[in-house]
This record gives sequence, C-alpha cells and structure tokens, in this order.
Amino acid sequence: MIRKVSIWLILLFIFSSSIYPSTNSFVKVFYFHGPIRCHTCLQIENEIKMTLNQKFDKEMKNKKIVFECIDYVSDTTNNYEKQYNLENQALIIAKFENNKQVKWKNLDKIWKFTGNFDKMSRYISIEINDYLK
Repeated sequence: MIRKVSIWLILLFIFSSSIYPSTNSFVKVFYFHGPIRCHTCLQIENEIKMTLNQKFDKEMKNKKIVFECIDYVSDTTNNYEKQYNLENQALIIAKFENNKQVKWKNLDKIWKFTGNFDKMSRYISIEINDYLK
C-alpha cells in the first residue's frame, strides 16, 4: 500500500513538473478560439507561434513562457469565457507566481495587426516582455 502511494506521488510530481514550470514565476500565453476556424484565426495563431519561437525560444524551453491554444467554446471543464471576459477569439497573457495567476491582459490589438507580422510580433513581444519582468 505504501509503495503504491509512493509511486503515485512520484508520478504525480513528474507529470505536474513537466506541465508547469519549475520556477516560481512564468507567463502563460493563451490563444482562445471557437470551434469553427477561419483563415484569419488560423493566421493569427500561426503568427503567435512564430513570434514565440523566434523571440522567446529560450523562455519557452525553460518554461518561463507556456503557450496554450484552446477552443474556449467546446472546453466545458473551465470557465474561460467568464474568467477572461471572452466574447470571441482572443490572445490573453497571464502572469503566474507560485502557480497562481496574479494578473492577465487581453492583447486585443492583434486584430488591428492581422496581415502585418512585424507589427503583430512587436506588439506581442512588448507585452510579454512586460509580464516577464
């Protein structure tokens, strides 16, 4: 019995540490979308990923930044719509300390920069860097 519990605790620790950063502070980047994806929504998601990979590769690898792409309409286990005041697709950045969210921001200007990767990437980078401080 004790052995089973010990194995369970070890597996739980390994699993949780692989999902969440081992540091006390990190930024989670959420791209929320609906179940039906248009070309623009897919393009925005791609540009978010490109920005993260090009400008924050090190932070992604050491899990100072974590990215999640979520269908917030179909996800019935979380209440993202209420938590982040979602009315449609959104890019949300959230700062976590000790695995507890301390602040968040909707980067709603992504729609303004659609089709201009340089401006969108710069906008996303500035906002993320501000949360990494």
